[in-house]
Amino acid sequence: MISTMPSASTPPPVLVILVQHAFVRGLIATEK
Repeated sequence: MISTMPSASTPPPVLVILVQHAFVRGLIATEK
């Protein structure tokens, strides 16, 4: 997934995982 952050500054892997996890949980919540 590509976040809205500029590609010049790469965010820490932990932040990426947290964002992706929250995004997936949001999709699952909207499906139910």
